[in-house]
Amino acid sequence: MTPSSSPASNRAVAGRRAFTLVEVLLASSIFVVMAALVLSVVVAQAKLGVSVTNYSDMNEYSRRVLTRFDKDMRMASKVALMNSDEVTVSVVPTVLDWSKNPPSPGAEVTVRYFFWKDGRGVSPEPRGRLRHRA
Repeated sequence: MTPSSSPASNRAVAGRRAFTLVEVLLASSIFVVMAALVLSVVVAQAKLGVSVTNYSDMNEYSRRVLTRFDKDMRMASKVALMNSDEVTVSVVPTVLDWSKNPPSPGAEVTVRYFFWKDGRGVSPEPRGRLRHRA
């Protein structure tokens, strides 16, 4: 036979083996707050990573455009047009400037640089759309 126990002693034993509802709610709320904090840090870190990548790409593009602009200005034989948002120069390119469809030797190439007033910056006309002059 099993020994019988009183209801009061059963509650005392049960109270020692389980959490109360208040303890469970308090632990759950602390866990939710901590999870929200960790998630917000992860989201902020991801946004920062995207921003740094975009900044790096923009910096690299700007460096390439300025290097090309510098090279074209040094090789320019004449300035055809210059105003507040556009510069057009005639350049005698070297063979190294053209990997496809090189112009004839000594030919001038018109190069246009645009300044976008909406904040996009400076961009050259793509090499494939340049007009060749003989």
